[in-house]
Amino acid sequence: MEKSVAAKIKKVRNDIPDDLVFFILSKLYVKSLNRFGCVHKSWSSLFKNPYFMSMFRKYLLCQNHSYYKDTSLLQLETVTIDYELKFVLYSLFGERCQNKTKLDWPNPFEEADPEFDMVGSGSINGILCLVSKSQPNNRVVLWNPTTDEFKVVLISLRESVRYVDVEITRHGFGYVSIGDEYKVIRQLMYNPKSNIDNDIDDLSLEDVSYELLWEIYNGICLDGMCHWLGEDGYDIDRVDEVYLLSFDLSK
Repeated sequence: MEKSVAAKIKKVRNDIPDDLVFFILSKLYVKSLNRFGCVHKSWSSLFKNPYFMSMFRKYLLCQNHSYYKDTSLLQLETVTIDYELKFVLYSLFGERCQNKTKLDWPNPFEEADPEFDMVGSGSINGILCLVSKSQPNNRVVLWNPTTDEFKVVLISLRESVRYVDVEITRHGFGYVSIGDEYKVIRQLMYNPKSNIDNDIDDLSLEDVSYELLWEIYNGICLDGMCHWLGEDGYDIDRVDEVYLLSFDLSK
């Protein structure tokens, strides 16, 4: 009888429901969670489990975290070596970000030494959005520095418009909790080509769209909304008007 009870107790202890395991592990810091990956084989791939990641993010967002606890900053430096520009990424950490270490990050841009920009003022749920300056019109990378995972997003432009060059001038990056989606938006600029023929009248409003805003400045994305500051500067005889453009990423 005692052996039977012991066997049942052992079975119960070894058969913890996944929901309970996820609930407990979702409250750990990322560094601690990485260490727990060696305890059980399935725990080592938790960052690839969409159900767990959704629970982990929701708990992380609802907590009041200190900005100076377990926080690091990324610094992009441009240096000249042998008359060539090199782009080096550093991680700054510590109570006052006094510690600095070079990151050997996975290069997803298929270039020996890519020049890139980070979209926004920081990461969203630990994910950074990077845009290649040499290929701004077709390559965006979503990168998680903690797990070294990245996803290359190939952006296709609209069909080419006659007499017009299409250029992407700005990106926005945000997260929509409904649907658990990350979204990238972009601003397009249409520039007349230099070798336009005289039959410009053939260009109709159906061929090209235009914006009334002269300039759009870098903005910020919060709670599924991207906010950009725009300025109308077409009319030199009046004071420029400033606009706030807000895009609902869930639409």
